[in-house]
Amino acid sequence: MSLASESAAEARRKSASAPDSFDLQLGPTAWSFGAGLDVEANGNIRFTANDAQFDVITRPQLTTRMVWPLSEANSLDLALAAGYSAYALHPEFNRAFIAPGSELSLDLYVGDFWINLHDRLSVTENAYQDPTVVGSGDYSQLQNVAGVAATWDLNKLIFRSGYDHATYVTLSGGGVPEGNSDTFGFSAGYRWRPTTVISLESGGGRISYHGDTAGSPAWDWNMSR
Repeated sequence: MSLASESAAEARRKSASAPDSFDLQLGPTAWSFGAGLDVEANGNIRFTANDAQFDVITRPQLTTRMVWPLSEANSLDLALAAGYSAYALHPEFNRAFIAPGSELSLDLYVGDFWINLHDRLSVTENAYQDPTVVGSGDYSQLQNVAGVAATWDLNKLIFRSGYDHATYVTLSGGGVPEGNSDTFGFSAGYRWRPTTVISLESGGGRISYHGDTAGSPAWDWNMSR
């Protein structure tokens, strides 16, 4: 079955909008909601070599998902997970976050083509993901990625391409300089068996930094099979 065929699109849409998967039907849209609570004990909230400080962090979080069928094949999808980090002993480090995976996505199916337009947003607070952050307990970075991906599925032959533009903005706590990146990729595959695809993939990108401490723009590329 073609991934981008009309029947595949219909099956995907029905799975996403199944009545038991959502809590609220609002006009043409279907919504689901969730909540969670994390509690973390951290022995070194500032990530320092000396004078480590302990705290207990409580993170309540709300999640929502929306599906808006625009036609029998096309849909607009929204996913959002956001919360708040509350420090028991150091309330000056309290801050909000938006979890990775939050996005606005539009799926379009035209013939054998599947086109996805997306905008993905996150506000991360995990300083261990940035090795340049030391001595900061309030690290927070906004990342926004907007892009497009296209799949041309001809059953045996599958072609994919995509482009993303990312923006990185430091909200607090320092870290790497702010910047932008542009990445692209392309793959061509042959479906040898129903569960086996042989493909050739290639991609690359450019990243540039802002500010007085910014370095020179960098390019990278890759190829695999």
